[in-house]
Amino acid sequence: MIGRALALFVICGGVVLALSACGREAAAPAPTVGEKVLPLAPAHAALHITGLTGELSDLKVVTQVDAKTGAALDAPSMRGTLKFKNTSPDRAIRLLGGGIEYLDAAGAPIGLAPGRAEATFAFYSYQDRLDPGMETSQDIDVPFPERALDGRAAALTDIRLKLTYVATPYRSETVTLPVSIPPPRAPTDNG
Repeated sequence: MIGRALALFVICGGVVLALSACGREAAAPAPTVGEKVLPLAPAHAALHITGLTGELSDLKVVTQVDAKTGAALDAPSMRGTLKFKNTSPDRAIRLLGGGIEYLDAAGAPIGLAPGRAEATFAFYSYQDRLDPGMETSQDIDVPFPERALDGRAAALTDIRLKLTYVATPYRSETVTLPVSIPPPRAPTDNG
């Protein structure tokens, strides 16, 4: 009886394994992700805005690709570093955010594909404000129009940086307060 039960158990187990193997499809191997990097020329652009000087540097277009086939896995983005120095002698500047607009040879905007987020960024919140002479640096990573990669469709010739900031009067004042150390009191005898 035990032999029969064992044989039945083995047969049922084999059937279950066979059925579960039939339901599985061969999983396609996950693509190995690599990056395709296209540097923009020039890689550095000087910036002059009222009360601010700086540069947009290390500009490049980055696309995630399948390392084996080279097929794009994600839409391209533009990366770079934005640096500013407050050159105003009397204004503090609070940087809020910005945006990038891509322009063709006629000065017309090159739009992003439908459904892609705008090419905007916010400044890190830990930097509350830039007082005169202070500097800040921030990496940016914004969507890039795929059409601009195909030079025939829309040749990229300019980038327009839109910056949102608040400039407030900066003052440094000194106040003199009269103080003194009172003479020590003589001990009193209350006794």
